[in-house]
Amino acid sequence: MSTFGTQGSHAEVPQPGVDARRELSAELLGAYVDTEVVGPDGRIWSGVGAGALDHDVWVITAENPWSELQDDDINAAAMARLEALIGDAGFDPVRLVGRAADHSWSEDCYAVAASEPTSVLASTDARAAGADARLVLAWGRELGQHAVFLLTDDRHAVVECSSGRTLAHRPRTR
Repeated sequence: MSTFGTQGSHAEVPQPGVDARRELSAELLGAYVDTEVVGPDGRIWSGVGAGALDHDVWVITAENPWSELQDDDINAAAMARLEALIGDAGFDPVRLVGRAADHSWSEDCYAVAASEPTSVLASTDARAAGADARLVLAWGRELGQHAVFLLTDDRHAVVECSSGRTLAHRPRTR
């Protein structure tokens, strides 16, 4: 069940090309930076106790566009749409959960392997990362997301979907 976002407003899922977003506040950016990413088997991908990664991965959700809390049915439909976009692009997504360290909120998300080395990206700019970055960022924009994560061997980067800029980063393991 997804519980990340703000209570009250239940805006419709954004349509492609429509930017009805709410600004990414310092508080929301802090939540992105602090997000733990966990696999269905309990393996920690980013956060306390995170294990090694086989390769760099992008982490993206379709839930709660523009950080506005949505009903579970709307989030499930958005995630099904994201899964189809990922599959249609020839990627094999891994279902994960992004959550607060205190478990006060969570969102379902997908990991998609990056096809080219992206370690320089975690501290600079996603616009230089090639087709994978452009595609993942386009999915994020289409589905109303402020940002996606890039997980590298040593970094958890928050990459803005609209610009490709790395907004913040932290060590992937703590």
